Amino acid sequence: MSTANTSGLPDGFAIREAVPADSALLLEWVRNLAEFEGLEDLVTATADGIARDFFEKKMSRALFVEHEGSPVGFAVWFYNYSTFAGKPGLFLEDIFIAEEYRGKGLATGIFAYLERLAASEGCSRLEWYVLDWNEKAIDFYKNRGGEPHANWQVFRKYIG
Repeated sequence: MSTANTSGLPDGFAIREAVPADSALLLEWVRNLAEFEGLEDLVTATADGIARDFFEKKMSRALFVEHEGSPVGFAVWFYNYSTFAGKPGLFLEDIFIAEEYRGKGLATGIFAYLERLAASEGCSRLEWYVLDWNEKAIDFYKNRGGEPHANWQVFRKYIG
């Protein structure tokens, strides 16, 4: 497995993109995030579904931040399209760092990686959601140059 450009990460840390053999590991990290958010009852994903959708259908991508070869965080993203800009956008669906590794610049490294990726793929924007109670994340995102999208509300209808 190749390790991505990890400039800016502390020694011993690396970013690598997920591969098909990571499907169960990816599901484990989705569950970690859901537990942190108090939403574990909503996780119905399976490792087989992740393998299919991420690696066969290529609907989403993921990465892991590793410390000395063991995952300590992850991110999931996919592409959308801005009809106004006439370009794709990168949507960060999930980002999560294990609590004992927070504050070490790992999320900053993930954002830098995704910003470079988005730029190299001609994306017009990087977008993500944040829960309104997660003040630490909101402060982090603002410090990264993120801005709340004024006058917009997220609507969702569950289909299945």
